[in-house]
Amino acid sequence: MQQNNDIELLDSIKLGFGFSSDAELAAFLGVTRGNISIVRNQNGKLGPVARMKCLDRLAFLGIRNWMERISTEYIAKRLNEMSRGQAERIAHAKLATEFQLPLDEELPDRVREVLGMTSDKELADLLGIKTTSISMVRKGKSKLGHLPRLKILEIIEGLPYSEILLAISDNKYLINLIVQNK
Repeated sequence: MQQNNDIELLDSIKLGFGFSSDAELAAFLGVTRGNISIVRNQNGKLGPVARMKCLDRLAFLGIRNWMERISTEYIAKRLNEMSRGQAERIAHAKLATEFQLPLDEELPDRVREVLGMTSDKELADLLGIKTTSISMVRKGKSKLGHLPRLKILEIIEGLPYSEILLAISDNKYLINLIVQNK
């Protein structure tokens, strides 16, 4: 059902943002013209990164840096700001530049620390993923996906996760946002 709506979404993005060709549309979305063709031929769909680029352009919820906000660096920075233990370590450091931001592998432990969780199961349940996924991220064999990162942002920044999820998963909702932006 959504796949067919992806064609309508492509057309709405193209028209709503004033692109004159699929090549311009593809460049904006960060995909190839071939990817656009695949979606138009109903053999693929538009991914969450492309949808989030639309949210950036629309300044959805007053935010223009959605892609930056789901990065490991941004989330780690926000977790650092929330963590008393980290604040003490920084205060005792000789130079602030010695402090390294966590890698993706360290995010699960940092989130658990800041939120006072004692198990991976608690974290997995909160993020809506399997416990084994947490383990795979910690081992560096996987990364947290866009949706778990958005869930973390909901917790640490108070962003409305359900509205963000709707904007990146419901074509009609995103099309409506684009039309309202004109």
